[in-house]
Amino acid sequence: DTRRTRAALYETEQLRDRAATGLDLETRWQSERLVVIEPALRPDQPALDRRMPFIILGGALSAIAAFAAALVAEMRHPVIRSADHMQRVTGILPVISVPHADLRPVPAGPVARLVRAFGQRTPKGLNAP
Repeated sequence: DTRRTRAALYETEQLRDRAATGLDLETRWQSERLVVIEPALRPDQPALDRRMPFIILGGALSAIAAFAAALVAEMRHPVIRSADHMQRVTGILPVISVPHADLRPVPAGPVARLVRAFGQRTPKGLNAP
């Protein structure tokens, strides 16, 4: 029984050695067959351009963050922006309110001066002098 076991062990070792030798020969044969003709060149353009989605995502996230910051600032320090809003908040009717100023530059030139001089209309309810 011991002889049979030793014979089987010896046979298994020989098979393992032959397999290792075959693997070594195959590895050497493949490595000898591979030859680098010229080194790989870096591509001029990427295969996929992933910059645009990042730009769009960054712009959207920036807009959301700006809106959230403005909302938080408004909630921390609310501002009364109109006479109606003041009456709703305080219950007091304001005596006067400052109208919105038109800050556009006034065109300078002879035609513009004529339009300004003759084109102004009086507000409703006021008599022209």
